[in-house]
Amino acid sequence: MRFFAANGEVEFSGHAAVALAVTLSREVESSSDPRKLYFRTIGESLLVEVADRRATVQSPSPRFRDPPPWKTLQEIIEVMGANERYIHRGLPYGITFTGLWTLFMPLVAPGLVDALEPDMEQLAKLSDALEVATIHAYAPYGPRRFYARTFAPALGIPEDPVTGSPNAALGALLARAGVVPRWEGQVSLSVTQGHRMGGPGQVEVRVSYGPAGNILGVFIGGTAVVAEHGVIEL
Repeated sequence: MRFFAANGEVEFSGHAAVALAVTLSREVESSSDPRKLYFRTIGESLLVEVADRRATVQSPSPRFRDPPPWKTLQEIIEVMGANERYIHRGLPYGITFTGLWTLFMPLVAPGLVDALEPDMEQLAKLSDALEVATIHAYAPYGPRRFYARTFAPALGIPEDPVTGSPNAALGALLARAGVVPRWEGQVSLSVTQGHRMGGPGQVEVRVSYGPAGNILGVFIGGTAVVAEHGVIEL
């Protein structure tokens, strides 16, 4: 399968993959036992599990780049309509990939995330300069729970209401930074999005670890609503 945004092809789209898995589950008899599928993308084959109309999709293997200098973060936060006092000093910022290269900007509280009013033209220029597809602003609001907004003007998408790939990358970034414990074998996080756009949604993120604490895999999960259903004849 292949994924396309307004400005071109991307390696992976998490919410599209979850939606496809839920749609495919309609074609088989409903069962509470997980059904395993594999989605072949342009990058790698990804494990998918579907049960009770919920889908869990493995993201592409996480990759990391050096974080931008603090001066660049200051410039970005100003373009987003805020200032550096909004930035959470105890959570990681950086650039991570699980299908899309994403810059992560940690903020102090969910209300500050909602208050962002980015200059999309300038944000697109900064995204291009950093060679990232999206900018993901996030804040904690409970144990292993985060609130986020995703801006992707570089892809022709000012704001994505609920997104899969950046949230998978967020789980990988938090795991790598040691924000979530590595000794549990796997850890689950919840990321809430979409309230600012009037369409709230929630993405479940699961990070699996090896004995040495290395990341073995990142999975995202959720539900979807089938709005249209049919067959395309060629």
